Amino acid sequence: MQNQAISAEYVTTSWTVVRGFFAREQHLVEHISRIEKALHQAGWQNQQDRAAYTTLASKYEQLYAGYQRILEMYDSLAKTVGEAEESNYAPPATVSEEGLAIIIERPDHSASDNEDEYVEEERNSV
Repeated sequence: MQNQAISAEYVTTSWTVVRGFFAREQHLVEHISRIEKALHQAGWQNQQDRAAYTTLASKYEQLYAGYQRILEMYDSLAKTVGEAEESNYAPPATVSEEGLAIIIERPDHSASDNEDEYVEEERNSV
């Protein structure tokens, strides 16, 4: 009888251990599944981020090229203005009180000292 009681207790304990291992395995399988799903989502997000980065880098290169062209035009304009100021070619300009015309004074070296020449150009209204 004692042998039967010990073996029944041993069988019950064995099945409890097996059930525990099975439950633990199921828990680990579920955990691995969640990790694989998260890894898949992270990979997809990484792919989306790389595509967005590539697009952004392309736009940046376009903007930088445009900026370089504008900078070259600005430098060219500044050089032209500097040369014009050095040669006293740039005529002074004033705006009339009405704001409708620009009066540009141009010195005429062939005209007499008493005559001032004014050229009036009408501005387009905005």
